[in-house]
Amino acid sequence: MRTSPLRVAHPIVYLFLIVPFGAMGGYLSVAIGYQLTQAGVSVGEVAALIAVSLIPQTWKFLWAPVADTTWTRKRWYVLDTQSLSQCARALAATPTASSTATASAQRNGSGFLGASADVSPRQIR
Repeated sequence: MRTSPLRVAHPIVYLFLIVPFGAMGGYLSVAIGYQLTQAGVSVGEVAALIAVSLIPQTWKFLWAPVADTTWTRKRWYVLDTQSLSQCARALAATPTASSTATASAQRNGSGFLGASADVSPRQIR
């Protein structure tokens, strides 16, 4: 019995697959953080919001088995990147003077989706 060789993606493919994760993290930490400080939110509150948005990254090890055992990795990736783009649009459309609770909820949702988007490309072969 003859087996076909395993197709492996070129490393440059992973650069493009991981960009949404990095872009969302940078957008949350830099652009939204800047806008909040310009709107009068204290630096301590902005730092706390950014720290809270990183919490989903610490729970990635719990989420990865779910992603591995349910849909295909490509489906998860498409869902995650579409959801990340919707979260980015929602963050951009929300006035910076809105409550910190709203910003915190949006950041947590974006952080969770960013963690999911980070899991998927690492598993695509």
